[in-house]
Amino acid sequence: MNRVTLGALAVAAMGMALAGCSSSSKTSTSSATTVAPTTTAPPSVALAQNAKEGAILTDSAGRSLYLFAKDTGTTSACTSAGCAGTWPAYTVSGTATAGTGLDSSKLGTATGQAPNQVTYAGHLLYYFARDAAPWSGPTAAR
Repeated sequence: MNRVTLGALAVAAMGMALAGCSSSSKTSTSSATTVAPTTTAPPSVALAQNAKEGAILTDSAGRSLYLFAKDTGTTSACTSAGCAGTWPAYTVSGTATAGTGLDSSKLGTATGQAPNQVTYAGHLLYYFARDAAPWSGPTAAR
């Protein structure tokens, strides 16, 4: 179980790190952030299998969730408008619940990029704005 969970976090970190590397020369000095809409139904973070990516974290709708390797604990390093627009925080209005295959004691919320941002194993979780479908992962935008 721990190996699968760590593998899912490693895959998510790698995906976010790779997608964060772009050839754009634009820089942003704005500190505005874009936040995904707060989930109103009881959310769930689940472990799913994706044919291309392997074990991944998803929300209750099957959308891929990611962590940002440059975050420090629950302090978000994704603070520019461009980063926050590409990687909106996964937030909840109540308590996040762990789905099948995940240790519920590792699930929580923190104030990272936004209030009530969901965490797993101490890592803030994000969506990738250009994911086209559930479980699509960062490769769908390439």
